[in-house]
Amino acid sequence: MSSTSGSATLWTILAVVAGSAVITAIAWYLRPETKTLVAWSVASVFGLGMVSFLVLKNLGANQRYQHMLDHGLQGTAEVLELSPTNVLINRRPQARMRLRVQLQGRPAYELERLDVLPVAGIGAGPGQTVKVYVNPDDPQDMMLDWS
Repeated sequence: MSSTSGSATLWTILAVVAGSAVITAIAWYLRPETKTLVAWSVASVFGLGMVSFLVLKNLGANQRYQHMLDHGLQGTAEVLELSPTNVLINRRPQARMRLRVQLQGRPAYELERLDVLPVAGIGAGPGQTVKVYVNPDDPQDMMLDWS
């Protein structure tokens, strides 16, 4: 999905939500005794808005992932330190990591990041090497490949 079609999708969803809100307001004004119908309409508009937000957020994450695979600089990162934060996100642990990143033809550099560990990375520790894809314009922006 290109950014143009993503923008069109967003505007379509916003138009549907706004249209539903207008219809709900008109129904409330014309027939105040239909409060149950209006409550269901408001709940439906809210639900549609939340589902739309989640779908668009997921599409954006998938686009970023694919962009990093296609255009990112491939390299490796050695885990220098890994400490748990005692936070679980979707039943996966979040950890603070210090990494030494090595990209071909560039000097190695270190960085710290906070990341959610996938199942494949749960047993990770100092000394482990992970494949990375680094944004060529921002060496701090990277995607770790724990597979």
